[in-house]
Amino acid sequence: MSLRSNHSGLLDDEGNATMRPPGLPLEERGFARTYATGRRRYGLGDLLPPKLEQLRRTTEQRHGR
Repeated sequence: MSLRSNHSGLLDDEGNATMRPPGLPLEERGFARTYATGRRRYGLGDLLPPKLEQLRRTTEQRHGR
C-alpha cells in the first residue's frame, strides 16, 4: 500500500502526470522499492533482511509453515 500519492507514469497532453491517491495497492516492483527505501531511511538494515524473499522465508520459518 502506498503511503503518499504517486503518479502513474503517464503524462496528459499538457505534460501533467495523473496522480494516484495514497492508499492504493503497490505493484511488486514498487513494494520492493518501498521496502528497500524504508530499511535505509529508518536505519533498519541490521534488523531486516535486504530482500523481501528473505523476509518471507524468515517469517515462514518462525510460524512453522
